[in-house]
Amino acid sequence: MKISRPQLLREIRERDGNLSEIARAYGLTYNAVHKRVQGDPELSAAMLESREALVDQAQAKLGEAVRSGSAWAVKFVLETWGKSRGFTKQLEVVEQPTAKPQVVLYLPDNGRRRTI
Repeated sequence: MKISRPQLLREIRERDGNLSEIARAYGLTYNAVHKRVQGDPELSAAMLESREALVDQAQAKLGEAVRSGSAWAVKFVLETWGKSRGFTKQLEVVEQPTAKPQVVLYLPDNGRRRTI
C-alpha cells in the first residue's frame, strides 16, 4: 500500500514519529518510510518535533512520579540529572590536567645482584 506525503505527515504527528508503526500500518518496510522521511525536510522536521513532544510528555510523567514519591522515579532522576551533585553509582575518574604522569617500575629481586 502506498502512502501520500500529507498522509505520512499526519501519521508522523499522530504516532509520535514511530516509523515502525507507520510502516506496519501501511504494509511498508521501516527502511522505505525512513528513507522517505530523511529525503524530505518537512517530514524530517515533523519527525523531530513529534519525538521532542513525546520526550516532553515523558518528562512531565516522570516529574509527576517524583512528586508522588515513587522511589524508582526519584532514584532515576538522582542517578541521571543529579550526577553533578554526587548521586551516581559509577565511579568517575577525572583526569587532572596539571598532574604529570608518573610511572613506577618494580623489578623482581631474583638474587643475581648481590651486595657484599
